[in-house]
Amino acid sequence: MAQATSSITGTSSRDGILGPDGKLYRMPDNPLILMPLARVMNIELVVKEEDATTVVLHNRPLPRRADWAEYDMDLATLTFVTWDGAIFDLGIKVQPILGEKMARAVRMNMIYMEGGEKIAGVDYCPLIIRHIGV
Repeated sequence: MAQATSSITGTSSRDGILGPDGKLYRMPDNPLILMPLARVMNIELVVKEEDATTVVLHNRPLPRRADWAEYDMDLATLTFVTWDGAIFDLGIKVQPILGEKMARAVRMNMIYMEGGEKIAGVDYCPLIIRHIGV
C-alpha cells in the first residue's frame, strides 16, 4: 500500500492518518462542527509584522484542543481542527492586512485570558496556509 508523508500528520494512507501519538485516525462520516469561537467568546487575532507571529487571544477556554489550524487565504477564514475530526472556526473574517502577514506563519499561538486580563493558559499548534488563488 502506497503511503504519503505529510508535514503535520506523519504518515497517511487511504486507511487513515497516523498521528504523532502513534494512533490511526480516520475522518468520521459526520465530523463534529462546533460553534464559531466569536459566537461564544471574545476573541482577537494578532499578527506581529516583523516575524508573522500569530496569536488568538480568547477570554474563555477553547471547546477542544486544536491539533492544527488552517488559514484559507481565498476565503479569509481561520479554522481549527482536531485529530478526531472536530472543527471550529474563528467566526470572523481575517482582514487582508493581517492575512498577508499571517501567510508567512507556521504556528498558531492561543492565549486564554481569564477575565480578559490574566493569562490562564497558553497553547500552540501548526498553522497550514491554503491559497488556491480564486
